[in-house]
Amino acid sequence: MDKSTNTQTHLSTHTFTLGNGLKIIVREDHRRPQVFSTVIYAVGDSHENCEDRGLSTLAFWSMLQNSAEQKKILEGLGGQIQNLNGPVAINAITLPSANLQVAFEAHARLMTHTLTDSKMRESIENLILRRKKNARFVSAISFSPELEALIETGSSTYKPAVGFIEQLEQLSLEKIRVWHQRWFGPNNALLVVAGDVTADKVKQLAEAYFGGIERGNVPDRPIVRGQQEPGYRQITQQMNIERPLMQIIFNTPSLATTTDVRSVRALEVLSALLSHCAPESLRSTSKLPDTIFCSFPLDSRSNTRISFAYEFEGDAIEAEAGFWRLLDHVKYTLFSDEEIGRAVETLCKNELVAYDTLQAQSMDLGWAVAQGTSIDTWEAKVEQLQDITASDIQQAAQMLLKRERASVGHMFPMKASSISDSATDSVT
Repeated sequence: MDKSTNTQTHLSTHTFTLGNGLKIIVREDHRRPQVFSTVIYAVGDSHENCEDRGLSTLAFWSMLQNSAEQKKILEGLGGQIQNLNGPVAINAITLPSANLQVAFEAHARLMTHTLTDSKMRESIENLILRRKKNARFVSAISFSPELEALIETGSSTYKPAVGFIEQLEQLSLEKIRVWHQRWFGPNNALLVVAGDVTADKVKQLAEAYFGGIERGNVPDRPIVRGQQEPGYRQITQQMNIERPLMQIIFNTPSLATTTDVRSVRALEVLSALLSHCAPESLRSTSKLPDTIFCSFPLDSRSNTRISFAYEFEGDAIEAEAGFWRLLDHVKYTLFSDEEIGRAVETLCKNELVAYDTLQAQSMDLGWAVAQGTSIDTWEAKVEQLQDITASDIQQAAQMLLKRERASVGHMFPMKASSISDSATDSVT
């Protein structure tokens, strides 16, 4: 493909660490007078033991007590605020570059916030309601607790859903408070600033607003990864969906855990080829529906998974068999350069559009780095994708998309299926 039309703008990147352990990345982008700053706390469900389930979410939600007031102040200055949590917790602010100190003040106030009993109780109630609401819901990118258990066989990242609500109902507020004190300090955080700033200015302001914050006593929580090929696993369930849904998930390395970035990028191109860029010859070979949804989250401090989902009619066994026929075709028939070129061009264009935003340079970069992906790997994504060949895709599929790595869900609507209302499973 023509790489000249898909090139990234080179930006100066600086890294340093304050005395209290706060890591800082600065991306200088002087094309517009704005700045985007993000604080990422490296704590989430993968850091929790079974007895800690939900504590990262509860602590972060409880920190956001005055977020409505902060939002009003920032919007008055022409800015915005975003708060997200999952594998990590994110507090992101965009403002005119002249007001960077306002963003830092808001970040620092959140980092030093004292949790109140009322806010912690409110967070517990909200989490219980959310868990009850989503108990029997699945989608192309979300899986039932029982299927998650199969996917994460042997991994410490899996936490059984059974008893979680009862555990939340009995949770002491002191446990949330201790979790917050340990994990939400500067030595477990990453500050990423992108925009019309200089590294010297960021360092000066960071020392002023964050330098005096005490370190937390962060526990050592290494990941226990499951077997690479634990064997084919399959489950049949009734869920809150409208049509039968096939979910096929393969355990794979992430960018943080792989020693072979090229194979991970090859799977990324393949995910595009099997979804919106799929050649017609591939569709006719497998007799699958026109729409296959692919998801491949690359950033994880543990291993990750590539998942495929599609609606089907009739027999689930035959619907699944069509997917395996498709994979056989992929493993033993090379894609053409033109087919790969279209998929890579689509991926690169989307990446370059995102890369050109301050949000991607701050929040997306921080999300990746906080989970173990290097800055160099994040920045080189477009070049790495452009170098992928048909042989790379074939080899990656043969190595990583094996039945021994697969977890399969045959999901039926609750009212349409004749199977028992309780989940049934078959693991081989």
